Amino acid sequence: MNNIKIKDIIIVILAIALAFSVYCIIKENEAIADGIKSSRQGLRNEINGFADKYEKSWNKMNNGEKKEALENFQSEALPHIATSRWLGRKSVFYKKYEEDVLYMFIENIGATSNKKLDTSFLKVKEILKIIKDNDDWNGLEDISKSQKSIKKVLEE
Repeated sequence: MNNIKIKDIIIVILAIALAFSVYCIIKENEAIADGIKSSRQGLRNEINGFADKYEKSWNKMNNGEKKEALENFQSEALPHIATSRWLGRKSVFYKKYEEDVLYMFIENIGATSNKKLDTSFLKVKEILKIIKDNDDWNGLEDISKSQKSIKKVLEE
């Protein structure tokens, strides 16, 4: 009779251990899902933050304040991107085009032609809109479509 009680106790202990293991696995998966969701939201916030700071430069550009627009871009938008790069919170999609967007703008900082500068602003604005409009960060098909749209803008 003692053997039966010991077996029952062992079975109960193993069942509790198994239940606890399953509970831990479920909680770990929830934490991973929350982390992914938080990461995606952080990325959206960074893109929106960059776009907002770029928008200030764009508004100055439209008001004919080209020098101020460039200074604003250099002092506000570029540090924002540098911070996000340092934190390393970027998707492959964003990372791939971030430098193209920045270099396109930076190469025109010393431009003497206002037309060239205006074109650069327009291209960056188009690309930022494509990036901001792509809200499905898990959808590789949507990302691919956005990448093609951006490539088309860059090649114009």
